Parts: sequence; C-alpha cells; structure tokens
Amino acid sequence: MILSVVFSVRYLGWRFGYTLNFDALWFSLPLVLAEFHGFLETTLYFFMVWNLTKRKSPPPLQNKTVDVFVPTYNEPLDILRMTLIGCRDLKYPHTTYVLDDGNRPEVKALAEEFGCGYLTRCDRSHAKAGNLNNALKYSKGEFILTLDADHVPLPTLIDETIGFFANGKVALVQMPQDFYNLDSFQHATNWKKRYSWHEQELFYSVIQPGKDYWNAAFYCGSTTMIRRKALEEIGGFAVETITEDIHTALRLQAKGWHSVYYNKTMARGLAPNTLHGFAIQRLRWGAGAMQVWKIDNPLTMKGLTIPQRLCYFASMYTYFDGFQKLIYLLTPVVILTTGILPIITDLITFIKYFVPYFFISVYGMSLTMGGFRGMVKVEQYNQIKLVNQIKAVIKGLFGKVKYAVTPKGGEIRRNIREVAVQIVIAIASCIAVLKGVSYLSYIAILKGVSYIFSQETYLWAYVASIFWASFYITLTVPIVIIALRKKEFRKLYRFDGRFDVIVKYRLERPGDISESSGFARNITPYGCSLTMDHPLQVGQLLKLQLCFLGRVCEEIVGEVKRSSVLKISKDKVKYMNGIEFKEISDSVKDEITRFLFTEAAVKQGEILRLSRETRIKD
Repeated sequence: MILSVVFSVRYLGWRFGYTLNFDALWFSLPLVLAEFHGFLETTLYFFMVWNLTKRKSPPPLQNKTVDVFVPTYNEPLDILRMTLIGCRDLKYPHTTYVLDDGNRPEVKALAEEFGCGYLTRCDRSHAKAGNLNNALKYSKGEFILTLDADHVPLPTLIDETIGFFANGKVALVQMPQDFYNLDSFQHATNWKKRYSWHEQELFYSVIQPGKDYWNAAFYCGSTTMIRRKALEEIGGFAVETITEDIHTALRLQAKGWHSVYYNKTMARGLAPNTLHGFAIQRLRWGAGAMQVWKIDNPLTMKGLTIPQRLCYFASMYTYFDGFQKLIYLLTPVVILTTGILPIITDLITFIKYFVPYFFISVYGMSLTMGGFRGMVKVEQYNQIKLVNQIKAVIKGLFGKVKYAVTPKGGEIRRNIREVAVQIVIAIASCIAVLKGVSYLSYIAILKGVSYIFSQETYLWAYVASIFWASFYITLTVPIVIIALRKKEFRKLYRFDGRFDVIVKYRLERPGDISESSGFARNITPYGCSLTMDHPLQVGQLLKLQLCFLGRVCEEIVGEVKRSSVLKISKDKVKYMNGIEFKEISDSVKDEITRFLFTEAAVKQGEILRLSRETRIKD
C-alpha cells in the first residue's frame, strides 16, 4: 500500500508537471483529474483497510429487553413470512414488531399468526426512517434489532451481539448483510468450481472491518442492534435524507457514541435479482449519500475524529467514480478517432513513470480484494454502475430523490435503456479499435513496425489506446449481456439443493401403489426438484415425505410439473422431476424455511471465497 501511494505521487507529479497537452486542455485536463480522483480514492481505501478488526462475541448481557423491528411496505407475503419465522426462532427473549407502511390486512393477519406486534400509520412521511421512528413511540426495549423484510436472522443473532453493549459507549453493532440468492445480478457464481462473489462482499468483508478499527463502521439499515438511549439522544433515526442508515450513524458518532462491526453472517436476505432492482437500490444509496454530504458534511461536522471524517468522506466520495469511468472509457475512443493526444511524452519516459505506478497499485488493490479475479469483478460492476452513479451525484446534490423500495420477487423484465450508454460506448470502442488497427497496419507496411515505436512519433499512443479500448470492451460487454439476460419470474429463490435431502414418495394409481425415494434439489416451501433414476409422468400426484433436520416431515401432496434429463457423466444420466406442492401445511412450510436458512443457506454461503477468508467462523 505504501509503495502504491509513493509511486502514485511520483506518477501524478510527472503528469501534472510535464505531460499536459495545452493545445487540447479540454481533453488532457479531465484525464489527469480522473487519474487524481483514482489516486485519492485508492489512498482513502488503503487508509480504511489498513488494519481490519477481528472481534469475538462477548458473553451476552442477561435480562435486557430487545425489540425487533421489521419494516415493510410492499414486499411479498411469502418473503416476509420467512423473516418472521427467523424472528420467532431468535433464542434471546424479545418482542417482534411488524412495521407495515402498506397498511395491508394480510400483513396484520400474518403478524398476529406469529404473535408479533403490528404497527402502522396514516402518514407515510420520511419513508423507512419515519416508519422506524413511529415504532419507537410504541415500543420500550432497551435495544432494537432492525431487519429488512427479506433478511432472515439466525437464532443466535441477539445472543452473539448484545454482549458488545456492556461497553456503555457502544450505540450500535452492525453485522454483514449477506444474501442467499446466489443467482442474483450482483453475484458471479460457478457451481461446478464451487466459487461465488458478490458486489457488496468487498464492503462487508474488508471495508467495514477496516472502518471498525477507526470507530467508523456505520449502520447499514438491516442486521443491526442499536441502543435506544443513543437513538433518543439524536432525536431518533435521521429523516432528512433517503439513506437514514449512514446519516443516523454519522450523527451518533458525532455525539461521541461508538460503533462495533461484528464480521459474522447472522442473517441472510435477498440481493436485487436484476439490473433494474440493482439500479434502484444503488441510485437511492448514492443520492442519499450526497444528501448527507449537503446536510452533515463529515469533513466539517463537529464531534468526529480525523479518521472518522476520512472514512465517511471516502464512502461518499466513491460515488464520483461514474465520472472517472466515463472519462476512461471515452479517452481511447477520442484518441483513435481524432488523433488528439491527452499526454505529450515519449514512450520510454511514459513506461518509466506509468508501469511501476500501475502494476504496484493493481497488486496492492488485488491483495485486499480476494485476488486479481475479485478486483476485475469490482471493476466490471463499476462499469455497469457509472451512469447510475452520475445520476446519483447530480440528483443528490442538485435535485430531489424520492425513497424507492428495492423490488423483491415477482417478474421484472429487462430494459435495454438501462445499459444503453455502455452499449454505445462499446460500439464506439470497437469502431475506434478497427480504425486504429487499420491506420497502424498502413504505417507498418509503409515505414515498418519499428517506426511506430520510435522517438519520432507518438504512434505508440495508438497502440496503448487500442489495448485499453479492447480491455474496456472485454470488461463491459460480458456484464451488459448478463444484465440483458437477467430476468426474475420466481417469487421465491430456489436453493441449489445439494444438501442430501431425501424425499420418500408414494405413487397411487388404479390397482398399483409404488413407493420409492430420491434427492431434493431447488427446494422452496412450495416445491422442489426430485432427482431420480427415472422420469415421472407430468400431471401425476405424489404423496411425499421430506427427510431433514433429523426427522421426517408430515405428508405432502405434490404434482409433477416437468421432467428433464440431468447428465451426471458421459454414460450416466438422472432425471429432475419438478414437483409443485399442492397440499402442504403451514407448519411444514415453516420447517422447510427453517432448514433452508439454518442449514442450506449456511452451506451454500461457504463458496463465497472472500467472505470465507475474512468472516468469523462458528
């Protein structure tokens, strides 16, 4: 990290002092400023992740009152039900409140079924923050656990975190927001290689533990324990912005309160499954961060330490990345199509300054990002977010942004407009590369290849531009294709199902009763895929028993909806029979949900490499 900063300063000093093209400052200056932005952001990142905390769970405090807040607006009932099952199973004594801003009778009935308090309000002002503040009026717990409607907690969540509050200065304990739908837009999962990565993994596995060292880990809206006394001191959850979480944490720490980051997965939720949902969520985060910057600038706000100021500033400054990425994408296109150069220097001098700066910086970043592959994935998603980040900065600083709930479940069709800018730039880059290659081929035939790299010309800059344009194409096009392919039809995620869940079934036909068994895959409380040596007939009714959690559940009636071939090896195949549960009790559904989140999701999450390397293990 130190070497990266040293060589970056050396490189930027040379760039500002000796390489600007004063005949094209409109082009040359934005590029060097984009590079300076990258240096500042990288330096702040290195500062944040210099020393990662590794906290152990302290003994739980006894006889404390805890309220669990589950705010909801329009989330599907099936998703909310899974969260309430998790809340009911929390071992530490607590009271769960469903905060329904949708005023839905079916949600009230669900809350009553699980013995939860049900709170609603006529005035939906201040969105989620207002909903949480309303609940503070009607509850009395000394500590509050906030969970999004899709975040299913593990039974020991409160037991493992409430002990941190033995320190009277601790206002909040934040845990990672992990996700169980490993096929979401923000995940890159390869089941065969047992590898997965998700776009928020770097933040929760590396950046938050780094911020924690500086007492700057902040509230992320869910999977968080908060001291009521601390909230009351700042007037409740911050309502002036659409990101009440980071704003609330900033105000708490400005008052001298401490935060704790417990780097262990204690709940799992739903990540946005499509670019549409991903973009809505990121726009809200980015615009909200800009709103916080306007209202409570961490660089000037009273009460914060210098490290806290830098950590909060870094979390807001990162949203300016969109402008930098746009400049980087357009630079080789402009060079190859116009011949105008933003850098005036010879090849040898450029190599002397650029190569050590670039490769040391890349290596330093990759060491903290789970390797080079993780760093490339981060950069890919930065490309897809650039338009969204630019919108967030402009709307957050100069416009108005309404709170928008991230879509959960249901059908969301792809929209080519969401990646139109990336597509246009990719096409322009391809055209520019073809033009550059054609021109250099002509020069090579006319004067020889050595002439291109000689000190007499700047044609080496064309070669570099062709390389960078090609790199950006290979970086951007795959993620654009994923964005266009990714659609969501299922209301509930189907777990991969490699969990050795045996399914016994009985097939009753006139004059014939046959019994057999197979393995369940793609399990939900509403169906599964039954893997067997032979196909079942579509439309057949089966009587099923699932064997998990050390027992056999009560009988389920299921209907065969489809049957497909599963190739095991060159000479061996099995059949996946899609079963829809037709008659299943709520108690069995709840047992399946409990199994999925306490067993299946935990095992499934083990393929997240960066999380596996950094998270606290049981």
